[in-house]
Amino acid sequence: MKEVKIKWEKLGSIEYFLSTNILDINVLSEINQPGIYFWIEKNETVELSNYIGKAGKSSSILKRLLHHIVQQLTLKYSIPKKYNGNRRYIIPKSSKRFELKFGNNKEYDVRHLENISINDKKELLKSAKLYLKNIDLYYSIITEYDLITEIEQELIKDLLPVENTQVTFSREKMYKFIHSGELDEEKIKTLKDNALNELKIDPTRPNKTKI
Repeated sequence: MKEVKIKWEKLGSIEYFLSTNILDINVLSEINQPGIYFWIEKNETVELSNYIGKAGKSSSILKRLLHHIVQQLTLKYSIPKKYNGNRRYIIPKSSKRFELKFGNNKEYDVRHLENISINDKKELLKSAKLYLKNIDLYYSIITEYDLITEIEQELIKDLLPVENTQVTFSREKMYKFIHSGELDEEKIKTLKDNALNELKIDPTRPNKTKI
């Protein structure tokens, strides 16, 4: 098993990222590179793994973060139910099976974006903003482009991020991660344990709407 050192850097909250980091040329230059990004959700006094993503050779951490934030604020991403009146907001796919699975489930708020009223969109936007307000951003630059996808998948398996733990993972583990920087081994374990607890509490996590 190959050891991979993951040195985590912190960008701070999404609010800070959009108001301050986005104006700092040094920060932008740093994250305009391939690597792994990690969203950590702050739930009252608890922090937990929320989402892990990758930026490959043809993209950058900066581009991927901005893409996610824009998608969330334009209501094209799901909103966890604790931020949306205890119902998980999701946009239906063009699948009958999707509507049969989620349409009559009271834990889900299933609506076609084009059919949502202006007032309802405003309320959903408040929910999306509340959700994003509870996210801190971390990243790790990885220059070995060919390994980024494998590293991302194994980190998802290791850290159990509540929004994308459904990744398919069938082969044997290839890497042993050594975490350092802003997130050390003890902190990583706490984030994983809290994420596992959240997954047990909320059956609508992870976002299992891609069918």
